[in-house]
Amino acid sequence: MINAQDFSTIDAALDAAEQAGASAVWFPGGIYDTAGFRLRSGIDLRADGNALIRWTGGPGTVIDSAHSGILRDAGISGIDIESRDATTAIAWRSSLECELRDVTVRTDSPAQVVLDMCCNADGAANEWGNRNNAYNNVDGLRQRGRCGSLLRLSGLGPPNGPQSAVTTLNSFCNINGAGVCGTGIDFASWADSNHFDGITHLYLIADNAVGMDYNSGAPTENMGVYANSFDHLAVDAFGSFAGRIGLRLNKSGSLRIDHYYNSPVAEGGDLIISPLAAGYKIQHIDPATGEYRLIDPAWMRGYLFEFAVGADKMMIVDKAGNTIQRGIAQVGAGLDTGTAGLELGGWRTGNGYAYIDLIGDTTYGDYGFRVIRNPGPNGHTQLLHRGSGDMALQAQDTGRVTLRDGDGVVRVAVSKAGAGFNGMSPTRPIVSGGTVKDAMLRAALAQLGLIINA
Repeated sequence: MINAQDFSTIDAALDAAEQAGASAVWFPGGIYDTAGFRLRSGIDLRADGNALIRWTGGPGTVIDSAHSGILRDAGISGIDIESRDATTAIAWRSSLECELRDVTVRTDSPAQVVLDMCCNADGAANEWGNRNNAYNNVDGLRQRGRCGSLLRLSGLGPPNGPQSAVTTLNSFCNINGAGVCGTGIDFASWADSNHFDGITHLYLIADNAVGMDYNSGAPTENMGVYANSFDHLAVDAFGSFAGRIGLRLNKSGSLRIDHYYNSPVAEGGDLIISPLAAGYKIQHIDPATGEYRLIDPAWMRGYLFEFAVGADKMMIVDKAGNTIQRGIAQVGAGLDTGTAGLELGGWRTGNGYAYIDLIGDTTYGDYGFRVIRNPGPNGHTQLLHRGSGDMALQAQDTGRVTLRDGDGVVRVAVSKAGAGFNGMSPTRPIVSGGTVKDAMLRAALAQLGLIINA
């Protein structure tokens, strides 16, 4: 281990540790001024919590990594960073199995990125032949002051990837940004399969600030942002801010947030979803108001679908038959005008069945009634009923049950007054007279309910 106090600069201490084959540089309590330095593979920066690395430069990066090749097995632990008006506090470029633990960054720039995880295009690759930013662990990252982004994740993608220059398979725990002016967590591009354990907490302190922006690099294109997950994501605001956004979901593969909290709702914090976004699950019930945020129906895909608006509003059952929520489903409730709908199967790219099953007893545990759309562009649609009871189409009041052709022309109409065909109103005419054979025909037609036999 090398003692940082024994050298004139942090870079000199790191050079000495690299030459000596040391695994760590120790920072005793004190202030360490720097105009920027570079991390080295295999070397940790360690302190007992009383050491402060203080930025003395202008625009630039306080703690950087090489702009080509791989950074491996580097670490930062127990150190405070005063990054002031730097462009970036910490940059991990194509890092592999690195660790950041118990670090507080004090910022004073509404545009600064606290932790920038990105990928190099040049230099040596790792043993898998790629320059991914992968298998890194961040546990306990705190930001205080003003910053643009707490965390930015990006890769290069084609022609360098997607498998060779991606920010992927990283783990984050206990993340707190307490002064976000821009985007708290920015999934910019080619960032997938990253997991946030514990609580990720973001405080927004400026107009138009965004808690998390998903696939911000090209919102309408496929930029390899998918399969990221959060255990608990909370977005708060100090004061009323115009244009504040809790989450912005652009075109993406998938996102899972098991508990999402956005407060105060009265001060903005919209949730904006692109119609191109697909395959995400966000659930939260505010314990105080029972207010429901969002779950995308596309998350069903044959798996668990959870949905709740307030208390006892809906009942959803998963494939195993487990009841998730009870009550009455309301789609578009409270809308004065406009169209409301519920779509099943809209995420499909191929031909397959789309159906709704209703289960009303234990005799037919799979379904008692099914609405089914058969596959293919011209597949037929069926209503399937099981059991010895009736399948009834019934107009309860004075309306009619009608069968119409492709032009909307009524071909059959049934009401309490009788039946009508080819546009005729449902009536039962009174018919009398005729021969004996006519009388037999009148009796048969009357038995069908088509006439009144006089």
